[in-house]
Amino acid sequence: MQENFDALYTYASTVALAGGSTHWSDDEALPGALTKTDLQRFSIIPAQDTKVQAEAHAVYISFPATDKIAASDKAESSLRAATLPDDLQAWQAAMQQRQADHSGCLERLESLVHNINTIHVDLRASFTDAITELPPLLHASQAASNDLTSITVEICLIKLSLIRAKAHAALYGVKSPINASAAMPQALASAHDRLKEEERRLAAEERALDKELTEYSRLLKLVDGQTGGFAQVVEDWATVQKETEECRKDLRRLGWTGD
Repeated sequence: MQENFDALYTYASTVALAGGSTHWSDDEALPGALTKTDLQRFSIIPAQDTKVQAEAHAVYISFPATDKIAASDKAESSLRAATLPDDLQAWQAAMQQRQADHSGCLERLESLVHNINTIHVDLRASFTDAITELPPLLHASQAASNDLTSITVEICLIKLSLIRAKAHAALYGVKSPINASAAMPQALASAHDRLKEEERRLAAEERALDKELTEYSRLLKLVDGQTGGFAQVVEDWATVQKETEECRKDLRRLGWTGD
């Protein structure tokens, strides 16, 4: 507070000196090692001088009294001195609580690190055992499954071969009880030859019938023309005969041997 007052007094004295209201010699030094000549080089006009002095005075009177501030500081210091032991105890208790919390956290961290290390060792041992034991077991199981599949396929092939042999024997191995040399292949060949001969005979008969029908058609054209009743009867008869012959052919193919 005293330093602010001294600075303000020095500033006011400087302003007064610049305005010429105080008489000092040119060589007399002011506070700060300045002379009157140095200050007059930066002198201001009277209006500004008045304004500056008024502002300096307002600032000066705005400062509170030194004795009141000292009394307030003393009361505050006494209050702090009275509450200092309680504050120290509270601070000490807070520090002890923080230290206890830190100790608990440290213990939990140490426990977690120990558990992690133990679990890591157990997992590594389990993983090593799995790598050592599981592949042979899996390989043995896979090999057994492959062998079973291979055996199943071979058995199916054998069964198919047996079924084929039975079918061949049932179809081609039949022999006549009268003639032992007459087997199914010879019977099938003989039946095939008879069917071929029957086919040739039927083709020749069909050609003969077509020839007869052609001759009848020509005769009808000469006798009755294209629109006569007799021509219709002959055409219907030819259609019936043709369909009858086709039915007979179908029946013979199915095994019918009647007339």
